[in-house]
Amino acid sequence: MGRAEAHRNDHKPTNLQVIVDAMNLHAHTCQIMSNTGVFNPAEDFSGMTLVHIFETTLEIYLRLYEANSIRVGEDPDLAAERLQLGGFAQVAADRLPALQDLAKRQFRRLRGKPRKFWYWASKAVSLKDGIKAWRESERKRYAPIAAKASEEDFAEPQGDGENGRRLNSALRCQRVVAVC
Repeated sequence: MGRAEAHRNDHKPTNLQVIVDAMNLHAHTCQIMSNTGVFNPAEDFSGMTLVHIFETTLEIYLRLYEANSIRVGEDPDLAAERLQLGGFAQVAADRLPALQDLAKRQFRRLRGKPRKFWYWASKAVSLKDGIKAWRESERKRYAPIAAKASEEDFAEPQGDGENGRRLNSALRCQRVVAVC
């Protein structure tokens, strides 16, 4: 065993491991989808299911990456954005097993090699559990900071009179539109 392998097996898993797992799942999904022995879109079904699976794994990775790249500090808006991006990743991760279930029927082409499908599905479930744990850690860390943003939104402006109230109202509307 080399030094790099010993080090890889020696460290504790971190919350950032979920990003690496998302990247690996996306790469594995691309590999398995491009194997015509597993999926043959021309014969089996419309390629839209494959496109949705590809886009979902990519979305999971990108949302986690974007969330992790936000340096919150004490900024409540950045904390809220980081939590929101994690939520988007969680929704996509919840959607992935349903999409895989649609694709599972096509694995009949493997005849006796269903372990490839179950390996792929287990990677998705493992990632989903990892994102759930990561989001819980993020909520504990950033929810108190993000809560300050809500308090500031509903506070009356000091000294700006009507103009300040209109600005606060416009900002609240922008946040609602962005969430939707």
